Amino acid sequence: MKTTLVPLLSLWALAACASTQGLRTAPLDAGVARVYPDSLDPVAAAAEGTVRSAGLTVDTILYPDSQTVMIIARSGSSVFSYGEIVRVLMQRLPSGETSVRVHTVPRLATNLTYTRWNEDIFGALGRALARARSVSPATDANAATPHWGPSMEALRSLRTGAVIRVTTPSGRRQGPVSIVTDTMLTLGSSAIPASALDSLWTRKSNAKTGALVGALVGSVIGLVIASHQQRQSCDLSQYPCGQFAVPALIVMGGMLGGAAVGAGIGSAIPRWRLRFP
Repeated sequence: MKTTLVPLLSLWALAACASTQGLRTAPLDAGVARVYPDSLDPVAAAAEGTVRSAGLTVDTILYPDSQTVMIIARSGSSVFSYGEIVRVLMQRLPSGETSVRVHTVPRLATNLTYTRWNEDIFGALGRALARARSVSPATDANAATPHWGPSMEALRSLRTGAVIRVTTPSGRRQGPVSIVTDTMLTLGSSAIPASALDSLWTRKSNAKTGALVGALVGSVIGLVIASHQQRQSCDLSQYPCGQFAVPALIVMGGMLGGAAVGAGIGSAIPRWRLRFP
């Protein structure tokens, strides 16, 4: 048993470290990108504070060249994840704007339920930049025009087809997004400008939570079935009934089946997440 566990634990540790070591050299176009109208320096300063306020621990800040800033951070483990490594890559564009790209990888390569940090970081970064403008508006004539704010950052995070709920001075509306730009979104045939938004909610799936609960319940059911089967029909002197393989497979089958059922139920019971203000 010990000779089996040692290689497995070593392999697990290597898988966790692989993502950490490879993130710095990952392709520069990996992850999700947004373009901000601010120059590189204020974006980099705001991004560092944003990453820390999101609950991530900054490992290092790199300056590959005069046009690029890279932040490498990590998160702790949670119910759904062993932890993630996050790279925030900021690059100065010829237009004077700044491209920000967030790339998240799980510390454990086999972890499929890890958290993608791009939405949290982009949302907080947009609010931080908007606050900075309100406190110290740009005076440089060549600086990018601060033509957007937190509401626009919320719109930028939307995808066509996403189901949202908004409140405006004329009331509440809900439905899938048909068209979205930096300053306008359309629900069905209704066009809503960003300036008219009082609040914006996005519908999120509970598939991850459902899968976890289903996997736990399925594991318990599989364990009960495996235990009952061995007591009723197994001669412990015979192979494979007296071995660990058969009950382990039953438990694994129960876990996978429960996860699938739980994910389906969780998807059918969504939750609403406030994105603005």
